[in-house]
Amino acid sequence: MKKALTVGSLKQNAIVEVSKEVSGAANTSEATIKNTTTTEKIYFIQNRRSCTIPFKKWSTVLDTALANGCQLDFKCKKGICGKCEIHVLKGMDRLTSPNGVEQKNLGSNLHSGHRLSCQARMK
Repeated sequence: MKKALTVGSLKQNAIVEVSKEVSGAANTSEATIKNTTTTEKIYFIQNRRSCTIPFKKWSTVLDTALANGCQLDFKCKKGICGKCEIHVLKGMDRLTSPNGVEQKNLGSNLHSGHRLSCQARMK
């Protein structure tokens, strides 16, 4: 069961589901481990702090970052305040196109890799 995140909360519990698939292996060291997320990662910076998060389809960057221990600044989770703005260094092609809220609030910064982590979803 996932814990609901509250606006401005700083503590989140990451829930990672890992399943092991053993293909005729005699011991678990030969097991193939599959994660619920792919091995791709998103790399970004916020306020001189870097963070790397796993790719999790349709999740927002903010929710995935918080679930993985990245301490991001955020406030409204609606894209209005702009406090959750990040600079994506790698993985921009794995994010949905900027929505109207991001276009309005980020303007020309969108072209230099900036996104609102509460609005940017992984596709």
